[in-house]
Amino acid sequence: MEQLSIRTFQYSDRFFSSMNVNPKVLFVANKFGGGGAERVTSILCNHFYAKGYRSGAVSIDEDHCSYELSQGVKMYGCQPCRQKHINIIKRLHLIKRVLSEFDPDIVVALGRPMKYVLAVTRGMQVQTVASERNYPPCIYSEREFCDCVKNYERASRVVFQTEEVQQLFPTDIVSKSKVIPNPLVTALPEYGGPCSKRIVTAARLEPQKNLRLLIDAFNLFREKVPGYCLDIFGDGSLRFELQQHINSLQLEDRVKLRPYSDDVHSEIRDAAIFVSSSDFEGMQNSLMEAMAMGIPCVATDCLGGGARLLTEGGRRGLLVERGNRKALAEAMIAVAVDRKLAEVLSCEGKSIACEKHQLEILNAWEQFLVYGY
Repeated sequence: MEQLSIRTFQYSDRFFSSMNVNPKVLFVANKFGGGGAERVTSILCNHFYAKGYRSGAVSIDEDHCSYELSQGVKMYGCQPCRQKHINIIKRLHLIKRVLSEFDPDIVVALGRPMKYVLAVTRGMQVQTVASERNYPPCIYSEREFCDCVKNYERASRVVFQTEEVQQLFPTDIVSKSKVIPNPLVTALPEYGGPCSKRIVTAARLEPQKNLRLLIDAFNLFREKVPGYCLDIFGDGSLRFELQQHINSLQLEDRVKLRPYSDDVHSEIRDAAIFVSSSDFEGMQNSLMEAMAMGIPCVATDCLGGGARLLTEGGRRGLLVERGNRKALAEAMIAVAVDRKLAEVLSCEGKSIACEKHQLEILNAWEQFLVYGY
């Protein structure tokens, strides 16, 4: 870590003392659609621009952004095509063009785009920062994980969301890394208590989220606690498959697959319970936001440690065994029938807003990217 401090001090001194200007920071992501990593990236772009940095964003798989970016944030993107090899060429060409035009001092790549950034910046005087947003053993093959490790070894610095994920990597990567949790969005609507018999979740309709488990748990739940419905907000590749499963359980009237909503917080503000059923995660933004609103939460103890960290092992939200539909159903039943328990979880969950205060988290990013600590 001492070697890192020396290197970044020289770097920051070059800009703050000699040139008297802030460094230019470029953020690279797969896309800026409705995902958690993309939301965090947009918040970071806006923060750095507001602090006087020249800030830019690159989407290697889309040419638009679903999140609001400050007017001064330069946005770059391209549309993918069906041919994989052509997509690789297009991404490399895009990043190379942006580096030439934007001339960044720091490039932050969230997730997989790091390999493209490193390929293009080889030999350039630019700081490269990797940010791991998920649980690598579940999203990479063995060979891909080895490549990931090599990429992070080449990066100037690395950001992780949880210590559990950080400890998956060799000591030389850990020594130049920092754990920074996701920032909480501001201006969340106030939770006024359960005004409806609704259980809700907000997640991409992908295998990682294990929404089939949630549907099965709800099917057990409704046998003990009738009158409730389940609303699932999100888009993804499993919509048809999940709808077929809902139909097979004859739950069409009780379980609804709602589309992704930019205003999902208002959509769920009267819910009785929020559930996260993921098998693995970095850190679930939707769970964190529901807790901060005051919605009683239930979560699976997913790989990556995010849910365990957010719920404090079950104190601020009920934590159940990953993949256990019976345990998940029992936790949902407990919250639904025990008003006192629901009130305690609501109150304890709100405390997360202080710990994950957006400005403190963003300042931690700035300290690490610019000064190296």
